[in-house]
Amino acid sequence: MIKQTDMTIKACDILEMISQTTGKNIIEIVSESKLSYESCEFLLTQLEMAELILKQDDFYKRTSKRID
Repeated sequence: MIKQTDMTIKACDILEMISQTTGKNIIEIVSESKLSYESCEFLLTQLEMAELILKQDDFYKRTSKRID
């Protein structure tokens, strides 16, 4: 299991991977992040709930919302 501080770092890493213009699917993100599918899915859900990313069909794009 990944610790909470590690999850925050991984979430930031995933957010950096996602563009506002070009969507990525979860398989691409899992491949780049080296996380398990489940961990990646969890972090993507959290980022989506925070409105930092948007899921369109099976692709994720970054929103214009900024982290303060």
